[in-house]
Amino acid sequence: MSILFRMARAAAFMFLMLSLITGMTGRAGAEEQEVKHVLANGLNIAYTEQGEGPAIVLIHGGGLTSAMWAKQIPALAKKYRVITPDTRGHGKTDNPSHRFGYSLLADDVAAFCKALDLKKPVLMGYSDGGIIALTVGIAYPELAGALVIGGAVPPSGQADLDHYFAGMKAFYAPVTKRSALTDDDLDAMYAASPEGWNFMAKMHAKPGQPDYWRTLMKDVWLTWNTP
Repeated sequence: MSILFRMARAAAFMFLMLSLITGMTGRAGAEEQEVKHVLANGLNIAYTEQGEGPAIVLIHGGGLTSAMWAKQIPALAKKYRVITPDTRGHGKTDNPSHRFGYSLLADDVAAFCKALDLKKPVLMGYSDGGIIALTVGIAYPELAGALVIGGAVPPSGQADLDHYFAGMKAFYAPVTKRSALTDDDLDAMYAASPEGWNFMAKMHAKPGQPDYWRTLMKDVWLTWNTP
């Protein structure tokens, strides 16, 4: 499954991280929403909601949080009940098992929708969120009323795979490995871009775990790097 839908992920992640760091998609100037929690698929999933009407669930990109949708929420909330969860291990959502994978993330979203008793919600995802939404559509074809996908396309050949992994190597330099990350790898990443990783740390800090970003990166790395 991962090889089919991940080809735009590296470029999308780079764009979104830069956007968040520069405040393009931050919550500055927007009304802060109450963070709610619901138990689903063994997780305590954090989410916000705004507006009334048919439900639309916005699924953020990998390494990001639901804050990436801040610019889109006000317009969508005029006609929809807009629900924005933090996915497994991201933002304010936990991941006690440290497991990752797109099928598992799709199971999380399906359980989340069931826990909120959502009827045929629109699922809108970008980058990893797009892959998750596509996987939900395959595994749970009766769940969503519609899928809106961005930044997730199938490869057309080896050249696409090479392009994806070249992007990963460029963004995470000097770490270019596709095997499990070590603390030394994370130290090298941080040294190369402290501003970016400090922002990452702020996004994903958990109570008593200000450096949870390191755990998150170790947890997701193989999912992002294993065809």
